[in-house]
Amino acid sequence: MTQEFNFDSVQQEIERRMLNLIEDVNFLHASGLTFIESVVQYCEDEGIDVEEIIPMLPPALITKIHDEGVKAKTIHGKIFPTL
Repeated sequence: MTQEFNFDSVQQEIERRMLNLIEDVNFLHASGLTFIESVVQYCEDEGIDVEEIIPMLPPALITKIHDEGVKAKTIHGKIFPTL
């Protein structure tokens, strides 16, 4: 007996988790944390290793983290232009 794999339900679960990640990180950021602190706090709250979450970060959040680092002079580079 083989199990049928439902790609739609997997895709829906991924989208749900991504939405939760974005909402939770934005909530933590609104409470006064930086974006990177918000991501780390989210990982701690969810019991996820930070390295595991990096590939799931949406490009807009990566841009915000980068720009925040440039402004704080913790990384070198230029601030990305807003679209």
